[in-house]
Amino acid sequence: MRTARTPAFFVPSLLFLGSALILHNSAAAAGPRINFHPAVLYFKVGTTSSATTTMTNAGTITIFISSMSLTGTHQSDFSLISTCGRSLAPRQICAVTISGFAAKAGLLGTFLEGDSSGPHRVPLEGR
Repeated sequence: MRTARTPAFFVPSLLFLGSALILHNSAAAAGPRINFHPAVLYFKVGTTSSATTTMTNAGTITIFISSMSLTGTHQSDFSLISTCGRSLAPRQICAVTISGFAAKAGLLGTFLEGDSSGPHRVPLEGR
């Protein structure tokens, strides 16, 4: 006996903010999804300074952080301090602060974070 199947479909939720309509697709957040803000860290050339990026797990499952490092030609000019620990639960936020000397303008290196959702990069740029 053959039974009819009801097709599966997704109904997005709508959110009105002023005159803007925002379409929220909750299916897009399934699994791990990491966001960095800001996505690029800027350093003033000729000075020693610090810049912080926040790492947010915008997904639905915990991620497990396997590594955090600095890469690139000028990586030895920088150091990092992280509040992230070894895992990041859904909707949890942590911070990574990079400190160092910007010897030149342009790309100085990259903060590289590896976790169960894949590698993520935040460029370090001199201005």
